[in-house]
Amino acid sequence: MPAPRLPLSRFAVAVAVLSAACLTAATGLAKPKAKKAAPTSPAAPPAAPAPEPVDDGVSRIGPIKAFPNGTPDWLVRAAFKCALDYTDEAAGFDCYQKLNVELNRDNDNALTHLRLYSWKYFRQRAASYIVSTEPFTLKVTRRDPTSIDGNSKTVKVFLYSRHRDNPAPIILRREAGQWRVYANSL
Repeated sequence: MPAPRLPLSRFAVAVAVLSAACLTAATGLAKPKAKKAAPTSPAAPPAAPAPEPVDDGVSRIGPIKAFPNGTPDWLVRAAFKCALDYTDEAAGFDCYQKLNVELNRDNDNALTHLRLYSWKYFRQRAASYIVSTEPFTLKVTRRDPTSIDGNSKTVKVFLYSRHRDNPAPIILRREAGQWRVYANSL
């Protein structure tokens, strides 16, 4: 069944509106810009450059090269040090388990689970998350929540890996005023 025809006047209006929209989108001009009036006073000195944003280690996305102490990024870097810098697996695990929340290490079953699952796979895959070794660089693709404050309890940091299709999270929880690893899917 053919589409109903619009009266010619409606059709003409629709074509005109669509043409104007396409022309505006193609040229980027919605309407002619008004000319600026010539300044009447002498030129002002150039403004000072905007201050650099504060690197708080909390809400950064993209390549991360600085890991300020006490921030979630610092904890993530510390976990990678445990996985990559220790040649002895037991010493690396001892380092890693100290970075975890108490719940993950408060009894033998929790430690066994941590060693056999979270630690085992993290240690195997850790090198795939490193963007550069000089300086040490990780690529954060997302944070949830996007920013945190002193009252925040949990943050998910999603990291890029060369060997995964999607970024993987490491979940951090504040415990006794310090960030700790709560869950690690890296």
